[in-house]
Amino acid sequence: MSRRGWIGVVVAAAVVILLVTYFWNRSHYVQGEGKELSIGAVFDLTGSLSYMGQWSLEGAKLAEQEVNEAGGIGGRPIRLLIEDAETNPQKAATILRRFISVNKVPLVIGFNGSSEVMASAPIANKERVVLFSTGAASPHITAAGDYVFRNRLSGALEAGKMAEIAFGMLELRTGMILYIKTDYGEGYAQAFRNRFIELGGNVVAVETFQQGQTDFRAQLSKVTQAQGIEFVYLASHVREAAGILRQAREQDVSQRWLASNAIEAPELFEIAGEAAEGVILTVAKYAPNDPYAKEFNRVYRDVYGRDSEMFAAHAYDAVKLLAEKIEEVGYDSDRIRDALYEVRGYRGVSGTTSFDENGDVIKPVATKIAQNGRFVEIPESRIHEYK
Repeated sequence: MSRRGWIGVVVAAAVVILLVTYFWNRSHYVQGEGKELSIGAVFDLTGSLSYMGQWSLEGAKLAEQEVNEAGGIGGRPIRLLIEDAETNPQKAATILRRFISVNKVPLVIGFNGSSEVMASAPIANKERVVLFSTGAASPHITAAGDYVFRNRLSGALEAGKMAEIAFGMLELRTGMILYIKTDYGEGYAQAFRNRFIELGGNVVAVETFQQGQTDFRAQLSKVTQAQGIEFVYLASHVREAAGILRQAREQDVSQRWLASNAIEAPELFEIAGEAAEGVILTVAKYAPNDPYAKEFNRVYRDVYGRDSEMFAAHAYDAVKLLAEKIEEVGYDSDRIRDALYEVRGYRGVSGTTSFDENGDVIKPVATKIAQNGRFVEIPESRIHEYK
């Protein structure tokens, strides 16, 4: 064989070896001890959703510690790359791009705000990276793309349930909707309105306000001006909701208040005081005293000095579930995505997780009332007592 022929054979063999090595390493990426397996983590540690982001971070860190203390994944520790999105959709999208281009991660968790998910989803889908939200609830996320998942219940179910409670159990017929102008607020408002009207109710006015707004007198004046309003459905983050309720009390607004889940935080009572009393809300059901969640809540209390919140449980479950899937299929975004679509009945501390064809999770809805500085669950059989 000529020298040129031998060179061709050597080059071809080298290419084959490189390809085999590449695909072998790709498919066995979690095997053996050594390099950490990074998971991007985008939480709102500052801004109007910082309470949610802090809880999420705490739950995720507990899961990271447990996975690593148990030997990691195939002997390799996981490491959360934690970044603060500052309750800013553009910041969340920028962080995601950096995780993809610099850190080469196949998946990113967190994204407490719905607008953060909607801003980041096109990037995740284009770059084929799994985006796993532990806190975003907007119904718009259902159609956000093939690589987008969440173990947080869609707001369409919560808002629809609130409409059914308002019309059926509280016997309310005429209301107004007041919502924060974000993907979260718009999704909840639309879902509530559609279901309430479908049941035969009447929505006589819909008003919006901006994230970070502090003066709500103009919006509240519409409540008193409109005819026959029995209640206001408030889709809001907690700080804005607390300001609205406090100013409503100051302006002698006497209508009933129904609300979305994001008001469920201590800040509601810290800011609104007694004006928060009696607000009824629907939330994804979380039972920290459930036998399966009890040990998690005990550890959480030992570490952080307080009981776990739902968002901490969601983030904890997300890390544990994703670690399990990486161990099963490898550190590869397409395989992780496909494995998540197959999840049925995963038993976590936040409840049972199964994903549908849209990457949405289906979980029970609970009804609560703000009462004596706490959020108290109302058994469905007793909701009619509050009409």
